Amino acid sequence: RRSRWQPPSPPYRTPTRRRPAEATTTSPPAAAAAAARRELILVAADAIKGDLPWGAPGAASDAAAVVLEVQSADGSDPEMIRGLCRAVCWPSLLLEGVEMEADLGSGTSKVAELVADAGRGLYRLFSRREVQWMLHLQRQGEVNAIAAGLRPNLEL
Repeated sequence: RRSRWQPPSPPYRTPTRRRPAEATTTSPPAAAAAAARRELILVAADAIKGDLPWGAPGAASDAAAVVLEVQSADGSDPEMIRGLCRAVCWPSLLLEGVEMEADLGSGTSKVAELVADAGRGLYRLFSRREVQWMLHLQRQGEVNAIAAGLRPNLEL
């Protein structure tokens, strides 16, 4: 009688299937590249909005001499283009929403709360100037609400 073939005993290992590259976790170099890409997008957005700081604090610099000229833009990276559009357009639209809330005088600040929500991360898209402007508009909305009688006037 012939015996059936049996696999060798351990340390024999069955071959494991490798997961596709998309399913694997992000490697440290890939994560660093993604973080660098996000930072580059935010710097480019600040340059487009004119919000780049052009000198060291306290240093005498002629900001008028610095001119940002864009010769061409490579649109071959759709992720970069989408990120750049998001970083330029979303703050602009949300600031218009905060301004409308302030003009209505209803005393609500839903748009500013939406921007400040850490879970959404919209605050990362705003430059320092835009955050200051949003806070100014929110305060103006509170003043308008007090003037309209929707908020009690708390005089000390």
